[in-house]
Amino acid sequence: MKEKGFASILFIMITAALAITGCVKNAGVTPSDKEEPVRIENSGIPAAIKEERTSEETAELYRDIYENDASNPSATSAGSAASYYDRLPVIRQIVERLGSYGYAAIDSENKNQLNMVNPGLIEDFCRKVEEQKEACATLFSVMENLGFIRFDFVTSEEMEGKVHVTRSVLCWIGGMPRVTDKYSYNAAVWEYTKEGYLFFEENTPVAYDGPPGYTAVRVKPLEEECRELNRRYILPIGYGANNMFLTDWKEENFGELDFYDLFQLLYPFVYYRDSPYGLTVDGAKYRVPEEEFNRVIMTYFNIDEETLHSSTKYLAEGKYYEYLTRSFLDYGNSPNTPWPEVTSRKENADGTITLTVSAVWPQRHLGRAMSSEVVIRPLEDGGFQYVSNRIIDSPENVEPDWYEIPNRKKMSSVISAALLPAAPSLP
Repeated sequence: MKEKGFASILFIMITAALAITGCVKNAGVTPSDKEEPVRIENSGIPAAIKEERTSEETAELYRDIYENDASNPSATSAGSAASYYDRLPVIRQIVERLGSYGYAAIDSENKNQLNMVNPGLIEDFCRKVEEQKEACATLFSVMENLGFIRFDFVTSEEMEGKVHVTRSVLCWIGGMPRVTDKYSYNAAVWEYTKEGYLFFEENTPVAYDGPPGYTAVRVKPLEEECRELNRRYILPIGYGANNMFLTDWKEENFGELDFYDLFQLLYPFVYYRDSPYGLTVDGAKYRVPEEEFNRVIMTYFNIDEETLHSSTKYLAEGKYYEYLTRSFLDYGNSPNTPWPEVTSRKENADGTITLTVSAVWPQRHLGRAMSSEVVIRPLEDGGFQYVSNRIIDSPENVEPDWYEIPNRKKMSSVISAALLPAAPSLP
């Protein structure tokens, strides 16, 4: 029985290798070797993509965009989420340029802020995988540094719905495009969801704590306005270390909404600097002046002082809030936290906007782990307020077990009444 199983595995490995040879030559070359062109045999693929180009030759297709950006002294340096959104226009130019040559392309891996160009190429490949037919496809993911990650996919009848992935990374070094990393693997997961998300990932060892090893790609397009509304109202909060979009609440009844978590998240948007109330291993207790705490929360919520006092630990004698931060143990943010995506919008008669927001959870291969309706009130001064959140009932909803409830009550009993000094005064 064991010999038969080993023979079956060996057969799959051999047929996979043969299929790969027919689509991508020398898929196992090292970064220092010259990359061979991808050969596409699918007759349904545009003629432009059938041209044999190495990754370096593909990068040359948009050299003018790269050089124009490199010569721009105001180009935003990479690193923060804000800088990534600032660089979306130039990333979009490259994605569209690659699309004009017949390639399927999208923005940075696991960002999904731009609609894929030529998504039919990937949809067609996913159908062939499901039908267990021979097929090849290539996807380019343009990075913030204007290089790209190239995914070459191969499947065949003998592979029985399995997909072989070759992942290569190209960066611009000294003004020249160079492949800096390249490796191949058999996808441990390959799933195309009804929401239009493609999830694929490597097989990682048990207790592995390195990069997540998965890639989530939105293939089906979203309205551009939905994407803009998501970046403005939803992504800055997200699903990590807060329950804003995980619980039902409204202005008349804020329920279990945790204003301490929101104070930490919203602070930089009000005072234009990082919060001075830093996290510690066990959590730190601060005295936050009433005016400071109120200003952060009341900028984004229509809430009166009395309600805010009753939802927190407020000490009237000194006019401050007692704030116990999360500890590193219940920080509640990780690479495996889902990200929000606005899938539809509706303008209401009272001037508010209702957004349907879905949680995309690559770790569970879910294009919609849960969803809610978030109501936003735009203000005349250009600001806005969060009005309510309502979880949309569905048998497909999953428990948000990525969310860590802060142990503030438990920690208060450990730290007792001793308070750390108030944070530095505001400018």
